[in-house]
Order: sequence, then C-alpha cells, then structure tokens
Amino acid sequence: MIGSTVKFQKTTFLHNVEDAGSFCHCGSLATDGNNLYAAWYAYREEEHRDAKILLTRSNVEGDWQKTFPFDSSFTNSCGNPVLICSKPGHLHLLFVAIEGSYWSDAMIYISHSENAGLKWTRPKSLGLSRGMMLRHQPFEVKKGKWLLPAYDEMRKKTTLFESHGDFETWEPIYEFEKEMIQASAVHLSEQEWQLYFRPAGKSRFISCSYSDNQGKTWTTPRKTTLKCPLSGIAAATCKNNRIWVLHNHTTEQKRTPLNLSYSNDLGFEWVENIPIDEVSCELSYPSAVIDQHNTMHIIYTYNRRMMKYVALSLVDFGEMP
Repeated sequence: MIGSTVKFQKTTFLHNVEDAGSFCHCGSLATDGNNLYAAWYAYREEEHRDAKILLTRSNVEGDWQKTFPFDSSFTNSCGNPVLICSKPGHLHLLFVAIEGSYWSDAMIYISHSENAGLKWTRPKSLGLSRGMMLRHQPFEVKKGKWLLPAYDEMRKKTTLFESHGDFETWEPIYEFEKEMIQASAVHLSEQEWQLYFRPAGKSRFISCSYSDNQGKTWTTPRKTTLKCPLSGIAAATCKNNRIWVLHNHTTEQKRTPLNLSYSNDLGFEWVENIPIDEVSCELSYPSAVIDQHNTMHIIYTYNRRMMKYVALSLVDFGEMP
C-alpha cells in the first residue's frame, strides 16, 4: 500500500450552499454510530469578514445530504466549527465568532441540536478569553468529564479547559508551554490519552504529549518524525492502540500532499507517507473518525473551494474488521 494509491471505499465532494460564497475551509467530522455529521465555514472573499458555518449529514456509507447553513441570523464572521455527538441525534456545535477585525478578536460560542442538526438553539458565548480558537473535539476522560483543547491566536499556546457535561461551562486546568496549537486527542485506555499538536513556531514537525491520569497532568511534548508545514492535522486510534495521523507530509511552505501515517508504539516510530491526495492545490485541515467496522472517514479542505470526503478501510492496513 505504501507508495501506491490508497483504495477508497467512497470519495465525494461536499459543496457550499449557493449564497455562502465560493471559498471554504476547516471541516469538522463527527459520528453517532449511525450517521456522519460535517461542518465547515464558507466565505466570499475574506474569511475574517463574512464567513458562515455550513452543515450536512450522511449515513455511514457516505451518502451525503444537501448542505444547509447554520444560523443565518448570526451576523458575526464565524469559523473553526467543532461538532460533538453526545448521543444519537444529539449534537453540539462549538465555533468561534469574530467580535472585532480578525481571529485574535474571536470568542467561542456553542449551540445544541436534539434532532440530528435540523434545528439549533440560539448560539451562546462560553465567556472564554478573546482570541481563544478551536480546531478539534473535546474528549471525555471519564464519564461526564470533558477536556477541550483550545489555543491562543496571539501566543500560539494550547490550554485545556474542563467541563462536566453541559458543554457551556469550561474552566482552564492545564496549559502547555511550547508554541503548539490545534491539539487532536487519541484514547488509549481508561487512564491514558495522547495529544498530537500542530507546530506553530520554528518547528516543522508534529509533537506529542501523554497523560496516564485521565488528563490531570501531561508529559513535556516531544517532537515526532512527522512533518508538518504549519498546517492542520488530525489524529485517531483503533482498539489495538495503533495511532493514525493525517498531515501534510512536507516541511516546505505548502499544504499538499495530504498523507496518512501510523504508529504501533504510541508515536515513537512511524510508517509514514501513505498518500491520501497528491494534487497540487491546497489539501489541508483534515478531520477524521473511525467507526466500529474500522473504516476511517475523512474530510478536508480541497483548494479552498469545496470539502472532500473519503472513506478507507483500515483492514487493508492489517486492522481486524
């Protein structure tokens, strides 16, 4: 499989609604076991001025429905949506809304849906610091206790916020010192978690941190061998604790190609450079979930003009079906 084209179970494009603009970016993918849900933001010319959140849903076979806008009455420029499925049909949407001129003026908002995304509550501010940004879902370290990785747009540092199930009240509990952002979590055991970080300073390599106490403390992040040109990543794991990371496998200042890497030893050694997409346009900001059949579902930005969805069987890489 390495060095050749990956065999996909499904591949398709997800498009903006007509009046949302021609550009789009930063998809989020979630599943409740029966359905897939996707969100991203679309914009006409400048993403920090007129961006809107768009949504769509699919069955697990990847048959996507028509895209629809989130809350058209919410006039702020919005971005970086994060979808959470707390139980079948119950969704929570976290996103940032600019209350000024740029992302450094963003505030985090939340909305809820109890009917699979067809109707949403009025967005509510979480009241966190101005300039805090999102990329990946919060993760449940024990029943009812969730940790949300967020990052400061100016300082480029990651903070973990804690909530006890309502997703509206978050308290900061841990901050990482290094310049790393957009952490993606993987679950290893009842006590153990890992976070994989996109670099934000001079480094061009993904870093990893480990917790063996349900996220109370974390190891000093170590640099992996995984290349990253200051672009979004996504991490996931299977039941056997094989770690999967989607990233742009280059240190050049570009966001192509998009590749998949995996590790069997918690990120110390990697099988790298498995091609997902190799066209010359921007292929960035992947989001991924793995279902109960070990199918990996992925969406990512395609040329800033549409979102691309692909599904591949991890059985082809030795996972049990």
